[in-house]
Amino acid sequence: MAWSPALSALSTAAPLPRRVKLAYGVGEVAKAVIQNIRVVFLLYFLTNVAGLNAGLAGTVLLLGRIWDGVNDPLVGWLSDRTRSRFGQRYPWMVAGAIPLGVFTVLQWVVPRFAETDPNHQFYLFWYYAVVALLVDTAFSAVIVPYAALAPELAKEYDERINLSSIQTGFLISAGIGVLVLAQVIFARVPSLTQRYLILACLCAAIAIAAIALCVWGTYRYTLGSKPGESALEPRKPLEPRVVPSLRLQIATIFGHREFQLVTGIYVLAWVSIQGMVAILPYFIQTWMQLPAHHVTQLAILMQTTALAAVPLWRWLSQRVGKRGVLLMGLPAVVVSQLGLSLLQPGQVGLMYICAIGIGLGLSTVYLIPFAMLPDVIDLDELRHGHRREGLFYSLMMQMQKFGLAIAIFLLSQGLNWGGLIPSTGDSLEQVQPASVLPVIRLEIGVLPAMAMGLSLVLVWYYPISRDRHSAILHQLNEQKQRPRTHSSTR
Repeated sequence: MAWSPALSALSTAAPLPRRVKLAYGVGEVAKAVIQNIRVVFLLYFLTNVAGLNAGLAGTVLLLGRIWDGVNDPLVGWLSDRTRSRFGQRYPWMVAGAIPLGVFTVLQWVVPRFAETDPNHQFYLFWYYAVVALLVDTAFSAVIVPYAALAPELAKEYDERINLSSIQTGFLISAGIGVLVLAQVIFARVPSLTQRYLILACLCAAIAIAAIALCVWGTYRYTLGSKPGESALEPRKPLEPRVVPSLRLQIATIFGHREFQLVTGIYVLAWVSIQGMVAILPYFIQTWMQLPAHHVTQLAILMQTTALAAVPLWRWLSQRVGKRGVLLMGLPAVVVSQLGLSLLQPGQVGLMYICAIGIGLGLSTVYLIPFAMLPDVIDLDELRHGHRREGLFYSLMMQMQKFGLAIAIFLLSQGLNWGGLIPSTGDSLEQVQPASVLPVIRLEIGVLPAMAMGLSLVLVWYYPISRDRHSAILHQLNEQKQRPRTHSSTR
């Protein structure tokens, strides 16, 4: 694909220093440690440690995501409208950090309700439902504004890939680190309830520290020497005379075909990966009949492979573009997931080979969609005359969390329908009925592969290439040179 030097020189933004990229990347650690323990362990913890019915456990997770339907876009919209001497995003990140840590710990506490009480399941359900709402609120308050910093920092097509690759490196490394930490804790702490609580406490502390380091390392560069002044000299938005309502802005954003495609790619890919990982403990221990440490080892291998593949995919993205990288990486996930569903007990080597294949494609899921979204935001600015990064990121993250919650809810209902027997506290692993085995095999491979296949179809239709993005920047620069006129409120 041809590259125009004239277009490449259009942006006057200074190159983003590597130290600022690294500081921004540290923020991904907070996201990674909280998300990884929830994705890998939470459903299993609720059913096999807290003793909650599988159907109720899935409902707990779904309720949190329904709340995100209000919470995420509201936080994004409010952060776009926040005006303070510390900028738009940082007050949210600082205010939400400690509550996020506290509520994360509470999510992994097993409350002492008498198991003989006929309302035992009811009490457990509402405890975890309320805590899930609090965790999701604090998570959105921190992560949505954090994500919205990316297009404010990186302006160019390739610079966004570079920033995304650094984010991905921190995200995957933190994911590996928390899984290694979990394996160490699980090996040394015999009590099931204490294992997860200790892990949650450490992850909460790490998340708070990561947010603090991210803010400390980026805010001076972002805000410049005066309150509200940007050292990056970002493009000034073409502000409309009348600011659209939140409802109208959401409708406008969802009306973008490009946003629909990027969101569909992102949501389906992560539903595929995280839905599979949520079933992994059941697959390893119930179907493959292996010790629990294989759960973390398999997840670590996926993450390590994904991390090792980041430089390869970043290099290829400079040659074939973001869309081309996804078209190469996602099929590896589909094939490997189908391979997992075909495994028989004892085929441990093949199981780990499948994990390598998943990790290879997983790297592109980490790297590319969040590098695509800033290009869509630029296109939106060209069309409508104002920027709304917070709202874009919040809606994309909301759809991802909502899609995942629906998937986990359906997967948990499948386990419940198959006859999964919950266990409580520090009791021995419950022997499961044969009826749940085909459900586990279906949910570990076939269903995730179908979701990833649909994501691959959407990738084929994604329209913003490097040259088109350069043309968008060119038109935005031309608009800056014209006298201000009334902009469309849509």
